[in-house]
Amino acid sequence: MLTSPDQSNRDRARALWLTRLASVFRTALACTIVAITTLHGPSSLRHQVAFPAFSYVTVILIAPDATLGNTLRGFWLALCATVQTVGPACLCLWLIEPAQLSRSMTALAVGLGAFVVALPGEATQLVSKRIALAETVIVYVFAFINGVRTEVIMHPLHVAASTAVGVLACVLALLVPFPRLASQEVKQKSKLLAENGSERLKLFVKAFCAEDDISALASISQAKSLASTATKLFQTIKRHHDSMQWERLPPKLSKHSNVIPGYGLQGLEVPLRGMEMALTRTSSFPITMAVDGELKSSLLGLVEEINCMTLNTSIPNCDDSKTVPELNAENIRCLQTLQTIPQTHQDLPPLFFLFCLYLFRGKLSATSSCTDAKKKLVLQKNQGAINTYKQSQVWSYLSMKVISGERVMAAFKCSLSLGLAVLFGLIFSKENGHWSGLTVAISFTSGRQATFKVANVKAQGTVLGTKSKMYGQAGGISAVIGALLILGRTNFGDPSEFAIARITETFIGLSSSIVVELLFQPTRASTLAKIQLSRTLGALHECINSMSLQSGKAQLEDTKRD
Repeated sequence: MLTSPDQSNRDRARALWLTRLASVFRTALACTIVAITTLHGPSSLRHQVAFPAFSYVTVILIAPDATLGNTLRGFWLALCATVQTVGPACLCLWLIEPAQLSRSMTALAVGLGAFVVALPGEATQLVSKRIALAETVIVYVFAFINGVRTEVIMHPLHVAASTAVGVLACVLALLVPFPRLASQEVKQKSKLLAENGSERLKLFVKAFCAEDDISALASISQAKSLASTATKLFQTIKRHHDSMQWERLPPKLSKHSNVIPGYGLQGLEVPLRGMEMALTRTSSFPITMAVDGELKSSLLGLVEEINCMTLNTSIPNCDDSKTVPELNAENIRCLQTLQTIPQTHQDLPPLFFLFCLYLFRGKLSATSSCTDAKKKLVLQKNQGAINTYKQSQVWSYLSMKVISGERVMAAFKCSLSLGLAVLFGLIFSKENGHWSGLTVAISFTSGRQATFKVANVKAQGTVLGTKSKMYGQAGGISAVIGALLILGRTNFGDPSEFAIARITETFIGLSSSIVVELLFQPTRASTLAKIQLSRTLGALHECINSMSLQSGKAQLEDTKRD
């Protein structure tokens, strides 16, 4: 039974709402765990967690919209960031006594630490960089603020303990009341994706066999609505793919734990798009060849068989004898129509539709064949994925042999922005100087982005406290961080003075970032659009050049043999 577009949209909205509600619940639970630990925990533990506000910050960087695998990945990233920050900080504070730190020396130390953190570029993850940069700011700025009271070894360890409390709170929150598994999310979305493909195929065939234009256009419209849903399902599966690597058991412990659900479903999207294109280019309905009753009957029978195969494709533990049935001889008649030589241009779209149906069946047979060789290949890839990832995170910034000029420039801009933010923030207020640096560190973005857009969303997110989607991730993080910094403070004085000081320090950090971006390789949105357009045209040119009439002829000859 087909699902109407309105019902499909309502189901998708309801599923999205439940997912966000669960994410909010787990994030709030993680913050509650941090609060209980830092306020009512043992005195010895509370003494070690000297920066509870940063524990909340760590929660916000890791917990929102996270699965168990993503949280475990965040745990590893936080560990890498802490090792990358605490060790050098202990050495620097031992060489330079905290009592001798000045504003300029503090800014210089923060800038050098930021350069080391940002230099690896894409080799380290964005969450790891943000945590490392924030830890760098806290270590050196508070060492300057406390002066002679700063313990050279214990002070960086207090920062590490504060980070650990936040990370462990995220892990515990993701286990209560039951773990949210990325593999389960992908399995569910793969099943929905298979059902989506089956419904679209039925609608396309229904349009192909329609008796009038109105019925055909109605079916095509419903299929287009389902196509947008399929795109979002693809994005969800892709987003959770990396998290699945952290949830899988070793291959020796679980036979099927490393088989990816919905393997190969993305390859079915091209034939479906081709069917939609063929129907859209059809001048009028009914189609001449679809009037044939035997052809229509065989076509509907073929679709039923294909739908059974499509639903089984989403099951990870597939069996060749069950998922790839032989085609009924009576249903092959519709594919034999491809041997017909088109007489007019009007015959081309229907033949192209049948050809895409043939390709759909062929791709489905290939993706449903879970041979032992494929399983071993998947297991081998996934077995070494986590080990390789962990090694690259720890040693990537030490083992770089070639450092590009673009990477050095990006690290230099991050270093200069953070150094200036700390310097001017401490000049404005010694007690609140760390806020300007944290604004730059926590909202750090990798890659080239529009300068004024990023600054605008950070400013509005911090001042207005909004979490709207239009402000993106940087604006959302800035909004939440501004509120969470209050939770880790006591006796902060008059609220209005506190708010003014926080906003002023925020704008000091944003101004430092904007000035550095404008002085060194300013990026405008129009420039990024031109670059993307150039890449798109280049990809289109390569696609056109790769097209070969010989390959098309070979596929048609294979069709005739079938």
